[in-house]
Amino acid sequence: MALITTMMTASPLGLGHLYLFLFMLFGLFPVVMVARHSDAMRKLLLLMILGGAMFEMNVHYDHFWHYRGDVRGFELGIALWSASALFLTLLFSARGREQLALCVALPLVRLLLLYVAVIGGSLWVALQPVFAWMELFRFCSMLLWAWVLSAMLLHASNRRLLLLGLLVITWLEAVIVSFQVIGLDYARAFGSFAHPNLLAAFANVVGMLMLGQWFYAAQDGRREDGWICALTWLLCFAMMLASASRAGLGAWLLGVLVMIAYAYRYGAWRLAWSVRKLALLMTMIVLLELLANPEVLLRLITAPPETWTTRWDMLMAGWAMLMDYPLGIGANNFAYALNAFPDRYAPSLEIGDRGVLHNIYMLNLVESGWLGLLLFLALLWVTVRVAWNVEDDRFRAWSIGALGAIVTLAAHGMLDWVMRNFIINALWFLLMVLVQLPRLMALRATGLEK
Repeated sequence: MALITTMMTASPLGLGHLYLFLFMLFGLFPVVMVARHSDAMRKLLLLMILGGAMFEMNVHYDHFWHYRGDVRGFELGIALWSASALFLTLLFSARGREQLALCVALPLVRLLLLYVAVIGGSLWVALQPVFAWMELFRFCSMLLWAWVLSAMLLHASNRRLLLLGLLVITWLEAVIVSFQVIGLDYARAFGSFAHPNLLAAFANVVGMLMLGQWFYAAQDGRREDGWICALTWLLCFAMMLASASRAGLGAWLLGVLVMIAYAYRYGAWRLAWSVRKLALLMTMIVLLELLANPEVLLRLITAPPETWTTRWDMLMAGWAMLMDYPLGIGANNFAYALNAFPDRYAPSLEIGDRGVLHNIYMLNLVESGWLGLLLFLALLWVTVRVAWNVEDDRFRAWSIGALGAIVTLAAHGMLDWVMRNFIINALWFLLMVLVQLPRLMALRATGLEK
């Protein structure tokens, strides 16, 4: 009853939100009945999971927004609904239950569950528990999303469908960015995102995945796929430049270097190929953007000094909160504390700048304590290590792309909160799914042999 009351009073459209919630709830079961017997419906739901997350097709309940980040509400949308439908579909079949059970057996998944448990534990120390509940709801939704994806991507046809979905989404995003940079003559592009740094993070992650596919497409006899992925990688590089994010550019370069090191380790790297193709194509994109809108690249190298002072003030605010609350202030509570106690934590910050801390590591420390930070670092380290040690040739392209993408997110996170954005958060979970696929396949093969 409390949940229904909350939904009805969440906004002037609260009653409409309630009707939408009931429609999604009761529409779930007919779809599950069809998906049990239709592979096409299961694939459609897989695309809806991806598209719903990448375009953030959500309805928010009790949403509180601040510039440079937001205290998010309870998010219900296409991604969660589709994941729920697929989860129930898999539960109705013995094979599906076996695939779901395999996913829970992995060390990376157990570590992720422990991290989410710490986020839930922060409810006990949260300054405003409702905001921590919102973050816990999001992470639980993402766990279901990733769990279903892991089971579905065991099939090669679904991995190809994932690649196709990422290609279409990226090209649609590129159309929006091109219109902003060329048609509207903006100094920075943000695409369908709320901030240019989020566009840069999206472009980095998808770009690294496409670059990984390009690296190994010719080796696997998929030359046509290789060229499509190469063009999409170039689009991602162009979008990252259009965002004028210096953190994004630095993260991009670091990710490419790590991927070249990985390819060199497994004998797939050639210096001449890298210089001829990568450097030449990247230079071409830079020149084209200079011709199309020189303001974008000018903004990239001449950002206002307030950018750095604001970040520094937020770091100092985070440190002060840690001194006051050594166990943390609760997940998703940083922006609340900054605005609730401005004299203590934000004496030099304007109202519009009191948002989420622009350092994902410090943010985890301040909100979830030392245990939350250590588990977050462990998640990044284990994901990188698993991706680096993949030896199954069937997953080499995905592994090298996921490795570069994780590195870009980890580097970008030093100067921004991008991993707390819904879309980038979903991509982070997708990367963890991709790096564990070889181990899942091995466990599945072992089970079949028994």
